[in-house]
Amino acid sequence: MWHSMKATQPPQCILPRQNAHQGFSLIEVLIIISMLSAIIIPYTLIMTQTAQGSRGSYLQSTRSILLNSLLDEMSPERTIYYTRFNDSSMNTSTSESGQTIPYMRKVDVTNSGASTAMRRTANIYLYNNSTDANTAYRYKTKVIQSAKTLRLRMGASASLIDTSNLLWQVAASTYDSTYKVPGPTTSYSTDATACPNIVNTSGNDDTLFCNNYYAPTMTYSIDVDNGPYTVKLYFAEINTGINATTNRRLMDFTIEGVQVNRSSYSPYEATGGNSRAHVKMYDVNVTDGTLNITIAKNASSNDANAFVNAIQIIRRSY
Repeated sequence: MWHSMKATQPPQCILPRQNAHQGFSLIEVLIIISMLSAIIIPYTLIMTQTAQGSRGSYLQSTRSILLNSLLDEMSPERTIYYTRFNDSSMNTSTSESGQTIPYMRKVDVTNSGASTAMRRTANIYLYNNSTDANTAYRYKTKVIQSAKTLRLRMGASASLIDTSNLLWQVAASTYDSTYKVPGPTTSYSTDATACPNIVNTSGNDDTLFCNNYYAPTMTYSIDVDNGPYTVKLYFAEINTGINATTNRRLMDFTIEGVQVNRSSYSPYEATGGNSRAHVKMYDVNVTDGTLNITIAKNASSNDANAFVNAIQIIRRSY
């Protein structure tokens, strides 16, 4: 007997359903962009800040080098500080890492602020491709420097470092109240005799006493802050024609309008001979902003002139 049988169907393979489209969806693309931004943007910011920081460090380093150089150059203990320090030209001598840093210096020369012979104000300008200090500077700073002691050498052409390693400025030829340059306000002559051995000194100090200003009367003016000062006057009689009998040289000193020596002064008689160093010291108080010193021959002097080798001004504490 034949039985009817259903035909057996072969097994079917169930395949996964295919997406209706290829690639990433818009949402997926936005997610990827957000993830990349979260990585790239902070990295870019870090790199930018690092570059800016490096640039800032470079500029700050350059400014510090420039400023320290100028501070040394403009120290009140240096001769140049008492000249008309107003440089109108571009200085291109400062450089770092092969890059030239042009700059210009300008000093406050008005009667206001910190303009005295012992305290000065300097405005320092840093440039990039500019020649106009007042309107186009890239960096500007103000420096005020003070000197407690002012040492002035008379009749010489060069400054002097003494045996105590102290600097003596070359005294200016004339007093300049506008630029606060100390100097004589009366006419005078200079003496630069071949320097003998000076008794009571040693080393370079001999040289300090070998030059002088001389005249019948010399008045010296120095712009200073009001207050107490010690004035030291330096002498050595190197004129061998001066003696204690037939040719006496006698001098009087007036400081701030007051004669400070009670009796006429003779360097020869005070030291016992020629070529002997001697220092006269007086305490004074300045109330008008200018220290005035007059050295004049006494009426009884046989020699026609008074003289001085050096002057030192020391600011005392109140």
